[in-house]
Amino acid sequence: MSEPDNVTPLRRPDETQLEFIKRRRMEKALALAEGNPHEFGKEIGRQRHRREAAELLDAEEREARAAEITARIESAWLERDDLDNLPGPEPLLGTLLFRKSLVILAGAPGSFKSFVALDWAASVATGKPWQGHR
Repeated sequence: MSEPDNVTPLRRPDETQLEFIKRRRMEKALALAEGNPHEFGKEIGRQRHRREAAELLDAEEREARAAEITARIESAWLERDDLDNLPGPEPLLGTLLFRKSLVILAGAPGSFKSFVALDWAASVATGKPWQGHR
């Protein structure tokens, strides 16, 4: 179905996206009703039902996604006994760096943190000990 000639498809610079959508729907309803108040009311009702159906579907989709995320999180939880059975961390540099872990190298500005990080990376890449740490 082509749009009637009196529907303006351009968004005005001073209106939000929501205002633009509302204005477009109103213009379409007026054009479809062709000045007949009864047809205008029916068109507004049809648009309201479409919007409510879309909102209901969106709410159901959000609820389904939330349930899926919750199930994934709950499946990853460990009981206290399960924590005891976890393998220990795999060391990369003695007790300084471990695989699959987060390391924070903090210090004052100019205290050679970047140099230490590069030195660690070179030590891990070459397999050589770093300052006695293997």
